[in-house]
Amino acid sequence: MPTTESVTNNTILDQLFTKSPQSIRHFELAPLSFEMHFYGQFEEAFFCDAIAHLETEKPAAGALKIAIIDQKTTNQNIPDALRHWPSVDAYSGDMLEMPAPFFGNCNTNSYTITFINRETSQAAIWLSDAAELPTYERSFPLRQFFYFWFRNTSHVMVHAGALGFDLGGVLLAGKGGSGKSTSTMACLDSTLQYAGDDFILIETQQPFVHSLYNVAKLEEHNLANFPHLRQYVYNWESVPVDKAQLFLRQFMPEKVIHGFPLKAILLPKFTGQVNTAHRPASKAEAMKALVPSSVWLLRSDTYQVEKISCLVRNLPCFWLETGTDLAQIPAKIIKILETMKAETIVD
Repeated sequence: MPTTESVTNNTILDQLFTKSPQSIRHFELAPLSFEMHFYGQFEEAFFCDAIAHLETEKPAAGALKIAIIDQKTTNQNIPDALRHWPSVDAYSGDMLEMPAPFFGNCNTNSYTITFINRETSQAAIWLSDAAELPTYERSFPLRQFFYFWFRNTSHVMVHAGALGFDLGGVLLAGKGGSGKSTSTMACLDSTLQYAGDDFILIETQQPFVHSLYNVAKLEEHNLANFPHLRQYVYNWESVPVDKAQLFLRQFMPEKVIHGFPLKAILLPKFTGQVNTAHRPASKAEAMKALVPSSVWLLRSDTYQVEKISCLVRNLPCFWLETGTDLAQIPAKIIKILETMKAETIVD
């Protein structure tokens, strides 16, 4: 029977970080500076391409250290105390009764175990076999880690798109097929900048968007609307089972923005008409657009719903009724920002 002793005295992480990694990469997310320490022989780009816009050359003082360990190409197996943790939540994978300030999670989809010590700013992610990770994991590396780290803060991760300018922008939320990704991609040829189209980190007390991933995703049939982007798709081998995925940082670095004050929530809805229009949306409609996918994809709890509710209560919400003339979509978003008495947002 495993004990908590090696967990509570931090033996696991202390011993891990005495070993020399294959390499160290540095990243700066406004609320968090972190380093990724790679252990094993595997493709680092799998974990770095989607967050390349956050990468920095120099380490930050006090940065969180995250060890990424491939068990197959190293001898660093998952410690028994974590591998055989006595109680794991069947829904979220969280290791129950883990003593503070520690946190553990077992992800059965990607066969990974995550372990965090918030007090010492150390973390480790053990991979069963890095070469066997699903292709879609490349589009949102550290997704579960970010959720765990920010879970008990005023920040919330949501499944949405985000577009704007340095002085303000919008969130685009909706279930699959609503036109969220198409609307987001339609704005790449405008003056609007891109903060993401998958998972977004938001400060809820003074609403502010933080870009996590520079990846864009489209269903294969929607690529017909953006034929010039086909050459940048990196995962053709898994399309159409997975969405076509592109890293904007690689071919449109000037379009990626690190963040902006959040001014409104838009709910895209494709109408089939030519023109794009907007009208007020209720708070309940905004919650319905944001909550289900955010909660399900992150296996999150009621605290995340409470933070999303706080965000929705404090922001105006609109239906964005999109048409077939895609150029009207960015024009309408800019117009919405202007009519919110935010003319200074727009260049």
